[in-house]
Amino acid sequence: RVSSSILYSFLKTMQRKVHTTAVIIMPPEHLQGPIQTIRSKHDKAYERWMPHINLLYPFLTYDDLDKAAEVLREALATLQPFKLDFHGFNTFQHGSSSTIWLQPLSHPHDAVQVLQQQMEKAFPFCDDLSKRSDSGFTPHLTVGQGKGKMVDRMLATFTRDWKPIEFDVTHVYIIRREADTPFRIVHAIPLGVPYTPPPPPATAP
Repeated sequence: RVSSSILYSFLKTMQRKVHTTAVIIMPPEHLQGPIQTIRSKHDKAYERWMPHINLLYPFLTYDDLDKAAEVLREALATLQPFKLDFHGFNTFQHGSSSTIWLQPLSHPHDAVQVLQQQMEKAFPFCDDLSKRSDSGFTPHLTVGQGKGKMVDRMLATFTRDWKPIEFDVTHVYIIRREADTPFRIVHAIPLGVPYTPPPPPATAP
């Protein structure tokens, strides 16, 4: 349970959400090459988004991100880093089209869901991803879109050439973008680091 005085002091004023911010898991840059090779050819969001798993999206307005980072630092202080790997692909169906995504497997097996639930408790109005389908939050990393038999061919090619990627999830990232620019990281929030509240602002003499 998040008990930060920061949370309670501004929670009611920060419930405006925008689609230009998010909180994500991101693979380390040195492991992104194979993912980006696929995304550069098949993912319409390649230029706007880094490879990512959305945890909270949409998220808060730019002015609230510094305070939100403090809330997350406290909320995630008791959650330990965990291993995540991408061994295979899956799809979401959207009528005649499909989204193709890398399926994350965590160790412990429910670590991503526990992480997302903890964050959603801190920001209960940011529950869009939990409400998107009857199955609730489904962690995924989108690599492309397709239609009809093209999807089967894409899956066969991706699966044939794929070599599993494994990494430690030690941080989540708050990201933002302006207008048509790509997303960028504005805060890296560690997992399992004891929380120390920021010092109060200095008072005028």
